[in-house]
Amino acid sequence: MYFKKAVNFIWVGIGSAAGSMLRYGISVLLVSKTNLFPWATLCANFLGCLIFGIIYNWLSLQNPENQLYKLLLLTGFCGGFTTFSTFAAETILFFKLGSYSLGVLYVLLSLILCFLGIWAGSKLIVLR
Repeated sequence: MYFKKAVNFIWVGIGSAAGSMLRYGISVLLVSKTNLFPWATLCANFLGCLIFGIIYNWLSLQNPENQLYKLLLLTGFCGGFTTFSTFAAETILFFKLGSYSLGVLYVLLSLILCFLGIWAGSKLIVLR
């Protein structure tokens, strides 16, 4: 039993490392010193939700009991890839700087796009 739990931690770690590296790659590609809007975080959160929707529904169709893929891909990869803590910190920074309209826009875009990502991802896997 302890061995299985240890292996599960390893799978989550592997998935998280891959997700975190991809997240960093997006931030490198989308960083702009002249643009104050956090496009990289918004993009990572949307893509993470889209990927989550696809994987979750694909796993449900394949073998819903397979915990290994859930741990590796959902908990690990998507958990390491999406950036809710960064989103929250960036939102607070907008408010601290007095950019209330950008802060509200960022929250609304993040919520709408991330819910849309989960929905679209679940629809994409059903269409196959």
